[in-house]
Amino acid sequence: MNFQMKKPFITLLAVMAIVSCSQDDTPVDSTGSLSFVVSGSGPNWGADLIPEKLVVSVEDANSKTIFDNKVLTLTSSNNGYITETLKFDGGEYRITKFLVISGSTAAYATPRSGAEKASLVDQPLPLDFTVVSSKSNAVTPKIVGISPQDVPKNFGYGDFGYDTPGSESTEWINVRVKLEITVGGVYYPNIDATYTVRGFDENNTEVWTQNYSYIGPEANDLRVKNGYHHYSIEGTKWGKTLTQIFSRASLYEVRIREGEVPVTLVSSTDITPKKIGSTVTSFTRIDNGYPITEPSSKTEYEYLDGRVNLMKSYTWNSEALTFVEQSRSEFFYSGNVVKKIVTYDVDVQTTFAEDNYTYDLDGNVSHIKHKPSGNGVVTDVELVTSAGGRWVKAFYKFSNGTSFEYEVTNQFGSNKSDRTTRGGELCSTGDYTYDKNINPLSLLGYVDYLFRNYSHSNRVTENVNYVGCAFPSLMPESYTYVYDADGYPIKQETNYKKTSAKMIVEYSYVE
Repeated sequence: MNFQMKKPFITLLAVMAIVSCSQDDTPVDSTGSLSFVVSGSGPNWGADLIPEKLVVSVEDANSKTIFDNKVLTLTSSNNGYITETLKFDGGEYRITKFLVISGSTAAYATPRSGAEKASLVDQPLPLDFTVVSSKSNAVTPKIVGISPQDVPKNFGYGDFGYDTPGSESTEWINVRVKLEITVGGVYYPNIDATYTVRGFDENNTEVWTQNYSYIGPEANDLRVKNGYHHYSIEGTKWGKTLTQIFSRASLYEVRIREGEVPVTLVSSTDITPKKIGSTVTSFTRIDNGYPITEPSSKTEYEYLDGRVNLMKSYTWNSEALTFVEQSRSEFFYSGNVVKKIVTYDVDVQTTFAEDNYTYDLDGNVSHIKHKPSGNGVVTDVELVTSAGGRWVKAFYKFSNGTSFEYEVTNQFGSNKSDRTTRGGELCSTGDYTYDKNINPLSLLGYVDYLFRNYSHSNRVTENVNYVGCAFPSLMPESYTYVYDADGYPIKQETNYKKTSAKMIVEYSYVE
């Protein structure tokens, strides 16, 4: 009987609730306010280090970061020290870092679970808490004083990111960086670049900046001013800027420390290469005391599906004062590699040379057959490349019975030195230096059978000692370049030994 009397009463309350909601359209506030409190009752609380700022990290119930290493100002209150109020959606959260700062010193912290100091508090981190909507909420984690004998791992931290009590103030820290750039899949380990480090406050306002000259090929150490909320580290090369963002604590944690192997902050990217459109070659000589420059040859490149498929060669007609096309070379591919290059005369439309390529299992060229038309001398080139590409040996055999060997020592993708022998007789030895920019001819996707486009960078000096076999009439000695903003040469000038003559090559590029 009592049950039957209660049932209509409950139903009536439900109806009243529905009516009440339908008559009040005022939206319910789903957010609450939250403050963090630093209490003076924690273990090892000291009077010398007054709490000034709080560094705190918070996640939601799904482990999504709400904020990381957020710096909040502390003000004195009846219960100790309190932060400003923050707006939070109602729900469940957890604190993963709670560090109290006095000046630039890490003074107190809430230990993390499993750490040596965790037993000093009843609730180590991570600490769960609830924000109730439409209410003022406060959370007061228990803290432990940091002594001069403590290290961050005693509290479960990799690094506090701030000085510990009694330590000397660290105004500057060193971090190690490495810039790794490939151009069209070709790695350039030996590059120079510009690095810029910026320091920001908690409002993301830039308050400090410093530029550095990065010198390859080794990683570089940057001296960075300590104490900012977060940092950006930017490496710029060939029109590309790579940016990494670090909090103060995370950058401090990867700093170079005595007795430890430094963490290297690597930035890497692959840049789409420019495609060379043409080269124009001219020679300059002195005639009656005046320099005279006259064009000599021109080469044009055409592309299909991003790969070179046609190369046109021209010679200069001094009477007509124009370039006249002499030959064309067509490129044929198997997958991603060049298998055959056929060169034919433009005037008579007959083939006068064909180059066929074979590759080893590592993708290196292992054989090139250069076959002229008619009764020309056929050249077979057997190539052996060492593991890692440190050296290449090329064995040239000609159909007329002669042969010679050519050995290249590679450094940073370019020919550092070479050696030519014939039948056991030493013909020449050469030593070379290179710039740190891009040789566009090396990005055409094939190796010329005479190694004319082998090196990834541009030759600056050469010293070739000819001791037998043959002696050239002109011996190059040095090269100078003009580059565009992306590190590609637009002009090359070759200086020769024992003559004032110069060769000039002008480069143009296609989109």
